[in-house]
Amino acid sequence: KNKDEFSLRNFYGIYQIKVKNNLKSLYNGTTLHGSQDLSNPKKPLAYYYFTSPIGEILRKNDFKNIASIGLGVGNLLAYGRPNQTWDIIEIDPVVINIAKNHFSYIKNCPSKLNFMVGDGRILIEKQSRSKYDLIIIDAFAGDNIPFHLLSIEAIKIYLDKIKEGGFIAFHISNHYHDFFP
Repeated sequence: KNKDEFSLRNFYGIYQIKVKNNLKSLYNGTTLHGSQDLSNPKKPLAYYYFTSPIGEILRKNDFKNIASIGLGVGNLLAYGRPNQTWDIIEIDPVVINIAKNHFSYIKNCPSKLNFMVGDGRILIEKQSRSKYDLIIIDAFAGDNIPFHLLSIEAIKIYLDKIKEGGFIAFHISNHYHDFFP
């Protein structure tokens, strides 16, 4: 077993870090929660590559205040800029520790990072009105859906927290449900 690989179990499941061919990846069960190319650690991978929809949004807009519900390994932080503030909301503090201690997206990010532990909907609701230029909802595991983040009530909360002309982005890939419609 590679020295960088490990496994940990808690209330939210079994987390495993696997390394293969210079690619370090975090899994929760069978769901990939992010990867990092050890030979090019600043490059976003998995769902967040440069020409992905979220990659295009982050590269082509000068957002100042961003909220991300869900962290994974921190791939999205590869897009961070010095003039930005990111509020990163993660329900499981173990994920924050894994991202900080086993992946380098957080330490390589030049943005101001605020970590909040708890339920994304509750914590985002506590933020000031029209605070964010971009809200990213990325808290969906392949087999565990926090449906309360998709409700009409949740959408109303996000709309209250987004600035006029801002964006709300959802990561909707899932093993069991088709959220696209």
